[in-house]
Amino acid sequence: MNYGNLVGDLEGSHQDTHQDRLDDLVGYCSKSRTRDEMQQFIGLTDRGHFRKTILNPLLESGRLVMTIPDKPNSRNQKYVRKI
Repeated sequence: MNYGNLVGDLEGSHQDTHQDRLDDLVGYCSKSRTRDEMQQFIGLTDRGHFRKTILNPLLESGRLVMTIPDKPNSRNQKYVRKI
């Protein structure tokens, strides 16, 4: 059996799944959402992991924007899909 192809297939499917989750989350944010709402939608409980692997990359790429950009740590902060 060629394990090299098996590993490549598994990595490819993992990448597709992660990208699909990001796309679903961006679609979910067509209405402004809190970080907690977004975490529940994705199914992640670790706030730090969510911020590092999901939220920050989406903000940096411009796919999501903050509703209160002048106060990124505001308790009222929400995120919405960039139109």
